[in-house]
Amino acid sequence: MPIMTKQLNCCADAITFSPDGKHIVVGSWSSAVVLDASTGREEYTLSLKDPQDVKQVQFSPDGTRLVAVSSRNYKDYLIVHIWDVSMFQLLHKFEAYIAAASIEGTEILTISKADSDGHRQFQVLDILAGTLLRTGQIMMAESINQYPSLKGFSSISRRCLIVLNESVEIWDISSERAVRKVPLDDCIASRTWGTRGALSYGGKLVAMVTVLENGSKAGGVVFDASTGSRLLVLPHDGWELRGLHFSYDGTHVVSCLQNGTLHISDAATGATLKVLKINSSIYESSVAFAKDGSHVGIGLGTTVQVWSLNNSAEVECVTQNDSLSESTLTGLDYIAVSDNCQRTMSFKRTKVQVWDATTRTALRTMSVPLDIYEAQMSGNGENIVCRLQDGSIMVLNATTCDKILHLDSKVRTRGKSIAISRSGKKFALTKHTDSGEGRVEIWGLDTGKEVEFVVGESYHQHLLDFSDDERYIVSALFGVPIIICDLQTGNTQRIEREENEIDCLFSFSGNEFVVCKHPTWSLVEGTYSLLIQCEVWDISSDKRQNKFKLSPWPRNHDGKEEFRIYSFGFSSKGKKFVAACNDGYIRVWSAVSNKTVVDVMLVYCSPRLSSIALSRDDGLPVTASIDGSVQVWDLDDDPDAAGKYPWAITKSGWITSSQNTSHRLMWVSERLKVKEPRNIAIISGPALQHGTVDFSGAMLGKDWEKCYSA
Repeated sequence: MPIMTKQLNCCADAITFSPDGKHIVVGSWSSAVVLDASTGREEYTLSLKDPQDVKQVQFSPDGTRLVAVSSRNYKDYLIVHIWDVSMFQLLHKFEAYIAAASIEGTEILTISKADSDGHRQFQVLDILAGTLLRTGQIMMAESINQYPSLKGFSSISRRCLIVLNESVEIWDISSERAVRKVPLDDCIASRTWGTRGALSYGGKLVAMVTVLENGSKAGGVVFDASTGSRLLVLPHDGWELRGLHFSYDGTHVVSCLQNGTLHISDAATGATLKVLKINSSIYESSVAFAKDGSHVGIGLGTTVQVWSLNNSAEVECVTQNDSLSESTLTGLDYIAVSDNCQRTMSFKRTKVQVWDATTRTALRTMSVPLDIYEAQMSGNGENIVCRLQDGSIMVLNATTCDKILHLDSKVRTRGKSIAISRSGKKFALTKHTDSGEGRVEIWGLDTGKEVEFVVGESYHQHLLDFSDDERYIVSALFGVPIIICDLQTGNTQRIEREENEIDCLFSFSGNEFVVCKHPTWSLVEGTYSLLIQCEVWDISSDKRQNKFKLSPWPRNHDGKEEFRIYSFGFSSKGKKFVAACNDGYIRVWSAVSNKTVVDVMLVYCSPRLSSIALSRDDGLPVTASIDGSVQVWDLDDDPDAAGKYPWAITKSGWITSSQNTSHRLMWVSERLKVKEPRNIAIISGPALQHGTVDFSGAMLGKDWEKCYSA
């Protein structure tokens, strides 16, 4: 068994150990996550802010610097980040056409685009000092119109491994020339799934996954980087081989096979030393060895595992779902809350978890046979409807864990394709064919479990929900229209909206529903400003009550940071709008009247914030983060609330006055997980262990004179 299994929200595209082996860093989408290598506890998340895919993470030998190489898009410029790990402070950030940190963690190699003659400029930078060590030029004439892939760089041997469409070359940076072409015989490099290869520590060995042009043979081969001689061929079917990696000292090579096994072989003889049975199909993997060779870290999709190599040669591993604790789920994508805010529901992969928000205890953890793509909970907290990976629908009782209904409906759609009423007695689902013909089906759990009503529409439904009195169902379509159907009379009202916007969010409360569009740049008072379009509709009259333009930033905020709304909520009782955003902030707007919306209030929640929901009784927001935490918030925007919550904490870790965010009181590390004062309850997950700050004895503001005595 692995000694640690951790579920992430994004794929683990890159992985590395700290020099002391105590931590493991996982590079995923737009972040580098620092984990305790023994427990999997998330120590810190280094955010890249812009949407980026991390390709490489690497520590400096002393463990004080961490390098992350990422890209926004395929064949786009790479972005190099260098952090001071002790303070988690970003020291350097720059772009490069091709870049890689050295295997030894001391230098960074960057290579430019080719000029008309095929020349490419390169630079070597010192990671610790951040200084330029060397510049030069390399020539790859056949690669003028190609995008070379840098598979490894050694600062000891000054060699780098460069893969082109039809050749694999080892370059010497000191002499600025190619010292060797890897003899792939009649192998076609472009046929090898992106040409998977690796360079060993010190640059002495090269490992390649090769495929013959006729497809008759394939396998993993280890070469001597100096002579180009073939040292050994690994005994694997190359069509099953998904990756090759060297141990830190270059004495072992790891083969990742699609059948769910990792083979650790002697790099000199090819003899298999250990086989790790992961019991999970491997399509993409990232592997790292601890410096002392005692442990190996593996990224398998969204799962990260650490294995000890000091046990038996063949080890069985439990499936990743069974490795999840029953007390908490990590990687939460969605949160739902009952009307009275007494019960919450969240899901991840094949598990649904229901919590008592008052006692903060897990009531039920239910398993389903396939991954859950979408789940909704009724307002009374009794029933849960799920859309599974195969498109089927399953309805569960949240109290007894019984399966009420399983429909092989084959729902195929994007967005919110299922809905459940507040009483849990009805649920709706959207169905459409490949040609685009679709309809909404209303099912009743108390009337023979048969279709009660059908709303036909030749568009793909994007958003779907019941009104609070369960009389109406509203469907927002891909495109302009909104469909409102009266389930008593059968009348259908089609609302043509003014603007064609398919990328929107939807929320119901009382007799009103809100359609919120993602941020757009608008010209305001001569300058461009980021605004959120928000429309409030009355369901009984089929009329738009109001149209707001919500600003995502307070007046004193520069608003330069890019963000996107993950989840949106609306309370008709409190005229409150809330949004969970990818920058970790909760945004709250309150409608003083039907004509005015007050300035936005920002509350920093978590860098891994994924979803938000509002209880319909009192409008308390509940958030879910992908670290598994579910939290309840008091986001009262009353002016007197500043006295109740005199301080706030910013994303950068500064505790400031709630009345003036520029007035900094103190800084705390995010590793301490200090609770924001507006956070009134933490229900689940690792967030249960939070630090607190007490300013009751502090002499701040007008009380500063009390610090002195005559």
